[in-house]
Amino acid sequence: MLCTIDAVTLEAGMVVTALTCDDAGVPRPLGVSIRAAPDGDVTWAAGDSVQLDSFATDYDVLDLTRGVTMRTPDRQELLLVAVAGAEEADAPTRFAPLLYEVQELCAPPDWGPTPASWRPSASASRKAA
Repeated sequence: MLCTIDAVTLEAGMVVTALTCDDAGVPRPLGVSIRAAPDGDVTWAAGDSVQLDSFATDYDVLDLTRGVTMRTPDRQELLLVAVAGAEEADAPTRFAPLLYEVQELCAPPDWGPTPASWRPSASASRKAA
């Protein structure tokens, strides 16, 4: 949805952005708060127009994903992305030009040696070649 930034303030280490968004012709006040970056200010300011989008997936009760993106009105520049949960790997360009991939935080379990019944037989290997 198209929004106008009303104010950008720094409060207790958080950048708080107040916006007014057009929701099918009805103005809606919204707020976005993010931790302040140590390397500088955000790239948006009061008076800027931005495209704010949110999404939620609930494929499984244990796998809820929620996210917010903020882009320039023409959607050519990504200004902010915030995701909570496990985003699906089949959409690595959702946050273009920022690309991403899902990585597991722990190693896969060690199942031990592969059972002989799961290995291709020598004759099957020769037939495939």
